[in-house]
Amino acid sequence: MQNFVTMIRHFQIEAQTKNAFEVAEFVIKQVRFIKDLEQDGTPEGVSKVENVQEILNKAKNFTEEQRENGKNHNRNIKKEERLMNTRCNGRNQKM
Repeated sequence: MQNFVTMIRHFQIEAQTKNAFEVAEFVIKQVRFIKDLEQDGTPEGVSKVENVQEILNKAKNFTEEQRENGKNHNRNIKKEERLMNTRCNGRNQKM
């Protein structure tokens, strides 16, 4: 039981510095999930490996979308700041 608790704490630490995809990939590798499924050798095992890989792909897409949305959000904030500065500078010049 202690090993499980230690493993979960390790995952929590990793999650503080990694994105969703990196954490999912890290967890799957650490618990050797795909390797165990591949060793199963059954059609169900193969299907499960494909499902896990699809989950990883979705996590990667999500992370990339979030990164892009963050960039767009930051660009919009910078545009708003420039606009506000321009407006404020215009008012200061009239005074």
